[in-house]
Amino acid sequence: MIIYQLPSRERQLALTFDDGPNPVYTPQILDLFKKHQAYATFFVIGSYSKQYPDLLRRIVEEGHEIGNHTYSHPALPACERQDVYNELETTNGIIQEITGIVPSLFRPPYGEFNKHTVEAADRLGLHTVIWPDHQNTKDWSLPGADTIVERVLETLQKGDIILFHDGSGDDPDEDRSQTVQAIEMLLPHLTGNNYKLVTVSQMMRNYNEAMILHV
Repeated sequence: MIIYQLPSRERQLALTFDDGPNPVYTPQILDLFKKHQAYATFFVIGSYSKQYPDLLRRIVEEGHEIGNHTYSHPALPACERQDVYNELETTNGIIQEITGIVPSLFRPPYGEFNKHTVEAADRLGLHTVIWPDHQNTKDWSLPGADTIVERVLETLQKGDIILFHDGSGDDPDEDRSQTVQAIEMLLPHLTGNNYKLVTVSQMMRNYNEAMILHV
């Protein structure tokens, strides 16, 4: 199954970041969350995690959650079944070696998955998490920070899982400054409107009923 939204009675949101850790943008995002006493979920790439273990440890130490985003960011439906499993298992091992934590969440690159993808995640005890269509900020397309903020707020619902990127699976030098700017604007607005910004796993413990896709 694929979880893409967690409707809640409470004013909770899960802000999520893909394709890191990135040595330029991830620390800036962490600084902003620390300032506002808010928490997020970072779906990390295994190869980048090996390069920047201190960032991975900082994410955990500051109360955020780490999820598995594969080792090399491939389009998983094009991969052989064993290769999919290896991508996830290798990244699980890297995360555990660096942080001591075995992740419980997985997000497929590009949000693309098939039956083999979900089966591999299930074998490793990983919940597969994507996002609702109305909370795909498309920040990777560099539409401007104001547009990213508008995309989040115009259809915001309690229990939303919101997609951002603190890195890039294709080009580690890709610009994510607009995402940082958007987060800087969003955090005071959301917390000022009594939204609690929590990790995906925290929100899973408090949801009414998950919105799930079956494959």
